[in-house]
Amino acid sequence: VALAWGQLYIGVTAILVTVLMSELPSHAVRLQNLFLGAGEEFVARQGASLTIALTLMVMPAFGMGVAVPLAMSAVGAHRRDLARKVGGILAANTLGSIFGALVAGFALIELFGIERSLLILSLGNLAAALWLAVVLRARRVVWSSGLAVGIAVTTLVGVALQGGLWNRKLLAI
Repeated sequence: VALAWGQLYIGVTAILVTVLMSELPSHAVRLQNLFLGAGEEFVARQGASLTIALTLMVMPAFGMGVAVPLAMSAVGAHRRDLARKVGGILAANTLGSIFGALVAGFALIELFGIERSLLILSLGNLAAALWLAVVLRARRVVWSSGLAVGIAVTTLVGVALQGGLWNRKLLAI
């Protein structure tokens, strides 16, 4: 059940970050101006960029970082064939990282752009949470995941109809 909650957390925080990135340029300018009062321009700009990047990425990155340990914990409850199961998880993680980077870099971004690709991949995490919750018969996670999937689909459709949330002049699409 913890793995399902973890996937739900990743999906929700990734959607939140994608939406918040629409305001990234204005936040960056405000933060840079704040840092400029304290010293050198280069340091102020780099400090603002680092602060924004860390603030936005820490939540989904944390969720992604605990996904493998949560999966190992789930299979660790059944000690039979533990080494094979852990090896399978690590192999799946490695292959997923390789193929995920290839598919995202050469297909998704090309077909949908960065913003929509992030939303589609977030929807994948939410769908994984919902699937895990159904398989594990975890009602709370089913309801939460179902709601999150509904919100994600609505957001994705809204973004597609609106032409995106991000300012195309300031952010790479």
